[in-house]
Amino acid sequence: MYDAKRGKNFLRRNGLKQTFFSSIEKRKNLKNESYFYKVPDICERAAQKRKKFTHNILFSILVPAYETKELFFKEMLLSCLKQSYGNWELIIADASKSDVVENTVEFYKDNRIKYKRVKTNGGISDNTNVALKMAKGDYVCLLDHDDLLTPDALYEMAVKLDENPYLFVYSDEDKCDEKAKSFFEPHVKKEFNYDFFLSNNYICHFVSIKREIMQKNEFRAEFDGAQDYDCFLRVMEQIESEYPDEWKDKIGHISKVLYHWRCHSGSTAANPESKMYAYEAGRKAVEEYYRRNEIQATVMHSKHLGFYRTKFIPSIFEARADVGAVGNLIYRNHRVVSGPIDEITGQCIFLGLRKYYSGYMNQATCMQDVDVLDIRNMKVREECKHLLKEVIKELPKSKQSKIYSEPLLTRNVSIAYSKKIREKGYQILFDPYFKK
Repeated sequence: MYDAKRGKNFLRRNGLKQTFFSSIEKRKNLKNESYFYKVPDICERAAQKRKKFTHNILFSILVPAYETKELFFKEMLLSCLKQSYGNWELIIADASKSDVVENTVEFYKDNRIKYKRVKTNGGISDNTNVALKMAKGDYVCLLDHDDLLTPDALYEMAVKLDENPYLFVYSDEDKCDEKAKSFFEPHVKKEFNYDFFLSNNYICHFVSIKREIMQKNEFRAEFDGAQDYDCFLRVMEQIESEYPDEWKDKIGHISKVLYHWRCHSGSTAANPESKMYAYEAGRKAVEEYYRRNEIQATVMHSKHLGFYRTKFIPSIFEARADVGAVGNLIYRNHRVVSGPIDEITGQCIFLGLRKYYSGYMNQATCMQDVDVLDIRNMKVREECKHLLKEVIKELPKSKQSKIYSEPLLTRNVSIAYSKKIREKGYQILFDPYFKK
């Protein structure tokens, strides 16, 4: 039912051709998907409980609750109680009129659970702020009232932060069915990618953010539905302002599923169209980010809900002083043959992807930072153009006239040229809407 409704709305927004190809791509991905979430076994969890940490980090888990279904709330609460890492507090701000949430909390007597009854339901942002003000932990974590943490979620966060004092850490996630028995659609996320984050809140769940930073960036009700996205953007800004030369190194990623996003009839996970206002709030959050940072740009919805297209009003190089080069994909016979290139493997990131396909998590349709772009479909800032001449001079004379005709040579020159641009402190940007 949800797929039929989503398909109808996608058709209305994007037309028949794009809907056809998107449907084919989705079916192909579902056919090829093989995923099984494995719960850490008893021995693993016991070893995790015994581990000694240099820093005994206290995590404050914030849960805004409102008329939560009893079973969902109970399972959420139990997912916290079953954590192999024990130094945490669970802060519940309950705006329900009923006593379901309060009675469930009373049943599980644990002094790490802090309960606050919110007299007036102010919406998810205001309710979460109530919990945020109560937080005493070193780091603040966000958990929806009907979702689940994996048993090792806080343990993995503690390990990551014990190794490196990040200010902001996020993990991979997956989805589960209403009964929390079947797990699917794992989201294996990128390491922090500034421009991809401006295209989509791929960070989403599960996060731990330094409490002092979170409490300076409370949630804003005007962005309800995308309040996390708006908050994360402002947190990112604060980190950048405090650590201008190394701010990206202060954001860490745990490449492991630590969060189960429950799908049910009222959830965005199951039916994105059910909360269209949330996607509009996300668009406004990104647009406001640009305004705050004096970047002349407008933000539009892309063909995929929750994924945004940025259109810079002047040229990209006028709008973004940090960008040294911008480029797009190269197609042959309706398939990608080049574009963004992985510097280590030398392979195009989207090699072989069919035209009109979107790629994993719609990444081929999103602006993002990359290491290398193919020089054949690449526009370069004026200050960096001379760098290509330097690269060419380093080639044997017999090769210098062939850099655009020999595939291997083109790739190697693209890698060397892109590296020189990055060494000058510029970012290289993949923009699927760029036209040379």
